[in-house]
Amino acid sequence: MAELIYPELSYKIVGILFKVDDEIGYGHRENLYQTAISRLLKENKIPFQEQLKADIRINNLNIKRYYIDYLKAKDIKLGIIANFTKQGVKFKRIINKNH
Repeated sequence: MAELIYPELSYKIVGILFKVDDEIGYGHRENLYQTAISRLLKENKIPFQEQLKADIRINNLNIKRYYIDYLKAKDIKLGIIANFTKQGVKFKRIINKNH
């Protein structure tokens, strides 16, 4: 059985997602959820970064800079994707297998 990556931290973050869902529900714009989650992360002293920028390069030429939603571009070990739905918050842990 594989070792669970960051179990306590994941538990705290998922708890924050459920709190946001309880307080504001579904159907809002993404930036509202981002603001609510970031405030609760700060309040709980959980370090994080928002809107990570990544460059797409070909032959060392910068093609485009964009904001990422995945892990490989920044060599992040674990991500949690959340979706706020009518049925409540749905989340999925995403592991960077290349880490």
